[in-house]
Amino acid sequence: MANDPLALGQLYQQQSRRVLATLIRLFGDFTLAEEAMQEAFTAAIRQWPEEGTPDNPTAWLIRTGHRRGIDQLRRKQTARQYRSATRPGTASQGLRGCRSAPMADLAVHQTLSPAARARAACSFL
Repeated sequence: MANDPLALGQLYQQQSRRVLATLIRLFGDFTLAEEAMQEAFTAAIRQWPEEGTPDNPTAWLIRTGHRRGIDQLRRKQTARQYRSATRPGTASQGLRGCRSAPMADLAVHQTLSPAARARAACSFL
């Protein structure tokens, strides 16, 4: 099946509903599950010809789709946090026009480790 696109097409026809239903159950969001499933099949098209077909292709697709869906959720959450941090009225609002404003944002950025935040805060002073 690894080098046979028709076999992957058959797998899609036979198992896509099962993969989608499982991802919907995991995420509770049809759109996210559908996008994650498509990304999983795209990954299969890219990886299987080189690495070979896994022992359980359906499980591989579900696991890959789940991971891709989690990645999408994380990207959306990061984008929301970034948008809320850059909105007017945030902590760095008083520093507008100040060359140190980007450092102030770094010093409180939640994705940085505490040690990195401390270094950024020290360099801000």
